[in-house]
Amino acid sequence: MVATFLNAVEATRRQIISAGYILLKWKNPLECRCQNRVRGKVVVITGATSGIGRFTAFDLARKGALVYLAGRSREAGATVVREVTQATGNRDVHFLPLDLTEFSSIVTFVQEFLRCEEKLDVLVNNAAVFHHPPKQTQHNLEIVFQTNYLGVFLLSSLLLDTLRHTPNSQLIFVSSEAHRLVSLKDVETFDPREAVHAENFDDHIKLYGISKLALRIFAQFVAESFPASVLFLNERSAQDDGTGDELIPSDDSDLDIDYEAPNNDDLDFVSHNEPLLDSTTLDSDEPLSAHVNKTWNSNGILVTEVNPGNVWTPIYRHAWLSWRDMLKRLLCSLLMQDVQEGAQPLIHALNSSSLQSGIYLSDILQAEGRPGYDPAVTQRLLAASVELTGKYLDGTPKEIYNFI
Repeated sequence: MVATFLNAVEATRRQIISAGYILLKWKNPLECRCQNRVRGKVVVITGATSGIGRFTAFDLARKGALVYLAGRSREAGATVVREVTQATGNRDVHFLPLDLTEFSSIVTFVQEFLRCEEKLDVLVNNAAVFHHPPKQTQHNLEIVFQTNYLGVFLLSSLLLDTLRHTPNSQLIFVSSEAHRLVSLKDVETFDPREAVHAENFDDHIKLYGISKLALRIFAQFVAESFPASVLFLNERSAQDDGTGDELIPSDDSDLDIDYEAPNNDDLDFVSHNEPLLDSTTLDSDEPLSAHVNKTWNSNGILVTEVNPGNVWTPIYRHAWLSWRDMLKRLLCSLLMQDVQEGAQPLIHALNSSSLQSGIYLSDILQAEGRPGYDPAVTQRLLAASVELTGKYLDGTPKEIYNFI
């Protein structure tokens, strides 16, 4: 109880800081100007037909990545592929249907992707739902928990072998501060097979928070099971001119979703008061220079969690729809970050040269180290996840199958 209260206080503090940060940035919105470190990489991004997923898809394509957009609607997917191709000239942009509420759709997506590609450099788990009307999926599982966690667990598990056999691969999870508003006990006692009756906004926040805390636990499990052994990466640091990674104010006041990201080939990153890499995280007996130009082993995966902040996207399409809530909906649409701002932490995670595996990036680019969840809690969550998705897990690494 005390831990949940303290987490809620911390989440509130972060939201206040974030809100103040947004107000300060209205005239000078921040923009990630990392050097381009995704050119030629194979990237899968879920939830890519709207919101920050769509914006990030434009950025990836413009930087020369080979992009696979994943989403439920073939029509929306075809539209985004056409728009991205026309805007960027990159013809290596493809769409594959993926519905996280149907486990068979996830398996089919993985099979189709592996028919097209032999490697996967980056998997971005971006898709999520919030404030969804109460519903059980065809698997008789609560829809928010399945979409935000179980579906992501299955998709990531099925692609782990491909990721770990791709040198310098990365697994990104889009997280949320809502995970701080619930406890580990909430996750452990939640049964997605039981119908949930969310009666108010707080109930929806709790349900969303449970799904995101479960996702954080899984992300940390992957980071620990497939350790990326080094902080600095050969491929990324080799392009670094020594100016570091930073966020800088954008001179472009146009925040439209179709904003054209600049050519970042010759740019490096943003100065920030709190560095993403704290020297205290290094081995005390080994100098910083000893880490430069290393790369993780072929079985390692760089795991990054990203919090985009409160971003006005279609994720809120089910929220504040009554006439009494219309003013609240209007204010949120005006005061929340737009997709360009919300996508910056994700773009930073994709391009930064100085990320440590397992970190959590906030919407203002503050880095938080691994939370160190109780291994017993992790084991119970993973065992339950395997039980609920078991027959679809063929081909996953032994680290996952150990829980069967």
